[in-house]
Amino acid sequence: MTRRLILNAVLRGQLGGHTAGWRLSSADVRDVTTLDYWVSLARTLERARFDSLFFADTLAIPEDKDMSLQWPLDPLVLITALGVSTTDIGVIATHSTTFNSPYTTARQLSAIDHLTGGRAGWNVVTSTLGSAAANYGNEPLPDHDLRYRVANDYLDAAKKLWLGWEPDAVVADRVTGELFDENKIRTVDHRGEFFSVRGPLTTTRSPQTVPLIAQAGGSAPGIDLAARHADVVYTRQVDLEESKRYSNAIKSGAVGYGRRAEDVKILPGFVPVVADSTREAQDYVEHLRELNDLSRRVGDLSSALGVALESRDIDRPFPYAELEPSTRLGRTLLEKPGAKTLRQVLHDTYGGMSESSGHRVVAGTVSEIVDDIQKWFDAGALDGVSVHPHVLPDGLDDFVERVVPELQDRGLVQTEYRPGTLRVKLGIPVPGVDTSGFAPAWRVSSPAPVAN
Repeated sequence: MTRRLILNAVLRGQLGGHTAGWRLSSADVRDVTTLDYWVSLARTLERARFDSLFFADTLAIPEDKDMSLQWPLDPLVLITALGVSTTDIGVIATHSTTFNSPYTTARQLSAIDHLTGGRAGWNVVTSTLGSAAANYGNEPLPDHDLRYRVANDYLDAAKKLWLGWEPDAVVADRVTGELFDENKIRTVDHRGEFFSVRGPLTTTRSPQTVPLIAQAGGSAPGIDLAARHADVVYTRQVDLEESKRYSNAIKSGAVGYGRRAEDVKILPGFVPVVADSTREAQDYVEHLRELNDLSRRVGDLSSALGVALESRDIDRPFPYAELEPSTRLGRTLLEKPGAKTLRQVLHDTYGGMSESSGHRVVAGTVSEIVDDIQKWFDAGALDGVSVHPHVLPDGLDDFVERVVPELQDRGLVQTEYRPGTLRVKLGIPVPGVDTSGFAPAWRVSSPAPVAN
């Protein structure tokens, strides 16, 4: 299949891709708990032939009260509703491996995959908020590396469960009275480091077999998890060369796990702001920035960097020595330390990223935005883009009505959907799964033992 750009949309509650977007007159936060609001957005994306839409999630309200409506609805419920309200677009939900069980997750996603005709996806996260652990009676939050070990075992178990039923297990022969071929419904007997799961699921094999797996690996364990399991990878990238290095690291890691590099798609996020002129677009970004007061912007930057900046004099030298080079944003600032003060970093170096969750803000004309996307695509820095409309619904409408036609005219994105499941549409095969422990379900008399 000819390489083409993948279009993924990231939809948030009241914010869009910019934290001040909700303050614009076109946005109404009261809409975000209504089905009509989300269905309208999904159908707009489908008309533009977006490949997928994606919902992030958090399991506790953020410390920043203004962010508390970012994810107002459970994403698994939401993608089910949107999936049955559309016909082709993929629907991807975030779901944590720290506060759920492999059997429940596999069962839920299999059901969604059935109901959507094979368009379900799972963005795998391990959760980072201690307050989420408190909500689940699981304080303290397990440490970072342990959460990723759990996630690997969790995914191994879920993948096996999805293969427990053979595609032709249902016979439904009215003459013989045979409903199932009992040899084609199998226990999986997964016995991992953290989970022991007998199986099988209570539902037949879903259209994709394994729903599309997404991940946002940033740390070394996260990158390894993505290389091993992910079909698509979300990431924050603000520098083209860094994005190329990141993409190569993920794809090389995938090859190390016996996968093909082209079967892992890298989809960095970006916030497009389109206008009739460069100056108009830049003025609009500045207007959005001014809707966030200075203390809010300092707080956003402090949170993104993990460095306490709130009590600093913004006209004093910026504390480069305190930055953590292992974070992408910290590394970016250290590599390009042009701004001398905190005020300059906020305005010049960090720009609008503090209001866009660290994603690139691309402000300009249609041609400038498309040129930017094409430059990154042709350089091999990405396989697609995760579009964060700066405000909903207007930012999405602008991108769909103005930018997408130019992308299509240049032959970068699809003009019609390919038939089939989400995996088929994206050209991503079903991953290999170890089925050596499988056995016919009705010949098993006792459950698998609990792992130590």
